[in-house]
Amino acid sequence: MLEKIVEIIVYVISEMNNVRSISEIDIEELHLRGYTDLEISVALSWLTDKLNDIEDNKPIRKPQSEKSFRILHTAEKDLFTTQSWGELLQYHSLGIIDNETIEKIIEKAIMFGRRKIDSQQLKTVIAHIVFYRDKNQNQMNTLMLNKDDLIN
Repeated sequence: MLEKIVEIIVYVISEMNNVRSISEIDIEELHLRGYTDLEISVALSWLTDKLNDIEDNKPIRKPQSEKSFRILHTAEKDLFTTQSWGELLQYHSLGIIDNETIEKIIEKAIMFGRRKIDSQQLKTVIAHIVFYRDKNQNQMNTLMLNKDDLIN
């Protein structure tokens, strides 16, 4: 389920480049893509929390240099499929993850061993990083709903 929520977040952030707010995004398109009301609600709730943090001038993450760019070492290139590395860069460009998170993902990929991280595995790793942040960093943990829970 978390992987689908990451997919929805990517879709909504991409759509926000074309429209001004979340409320203007056509949610019906997400239903047509097969996402459930619960998955859509959790993703939109997470995004709303993050947007509120920005409006309240609470940084979501440390500022980064706009000129910084991660170039993979030769050994690191073998850790990801071409598609998954492209998606990782997309998550970064959309602001879902930062440079530090990319480093954590590369470290996790090294721990996985010699097989390449594919798109689905990458979404799983990103979902766990985004939704289960380290409590010692005083960052908000997102509440996950059960299938019968509602958001009022």
